[in-house]
Amino acid sequence: MKYIPKIFQEAYVRSICRFMRCVCHVAMLVAVLSLVLCCMGQVTIILHRNSGYSESTIISEVDYRQYFGGIEIDSGDEVHVWANERDEVDLFARVGVVLMYGSLIVPELFAYWFLSKIFSNIQKGKLLIEQNANLLWTYGGIQFSVAFFVPYMKVLIALLTSMVSSNRISVFTNPNLSFALSSVVLMVVAYIIRSEFQSHKEPGDNMME
Repeated sequence: MKYIPKIFQEAYVRSICRFMRCVCHVAMLVAVLSLVLCCMGQVTIILHRNSGYSESTIISEVDYRQYFGGIEIDSGDEVHVWANERDEVDLFARVGVVLMYGSLIVPELFAYWFLSKIFSNIQKGKLLIEQNANLLWTYGGIQFSVAFFVPYMKVLIALLTSMVSSNRISVFTNPNLSFALSSVVLMVVAYIIRSEFQSHKEPGDNMME
């Protein structure tokens, strides 16, 4: 127990925040790479052939005319695509699959950026400032959207794509309620901090740093 107070010393906190800011930057780079691979079609699907055979493949490898090899993206959800009469996947279906994956990657990219700003402020000694509360509120809001709304957005994209495509698409996903609840807790904490600053702010003061 005697080592616990040492962790909260300013030097240790700043070192931890510096490390976490680097982690956020690495996560942002990974998200950008994932987005590029997603646009290239390196995303995993379960393809249902006309012969009745199903296979797990990547969208760029379906007709073997475009294959970049190596890395592929898997969101954790099962995306099922039924081949059309020519046993192919058309352009609309490919775009729909990419949008489903992108709807998860893009919000996470912004979430990591807001989180890195929080760690950067704390590293500079700016801990209890209104800007951190606003950033934490935004981060929590993005994560709540990813956990609760993005799964429904994927289903909507699959339905709309199936209406304009010669292929049929379905996605098996569900909201992450525990993650959504954690995000709501972050937003509540941010709201309390921001309300505290606003209640103590005198006219003409600017608590934003």
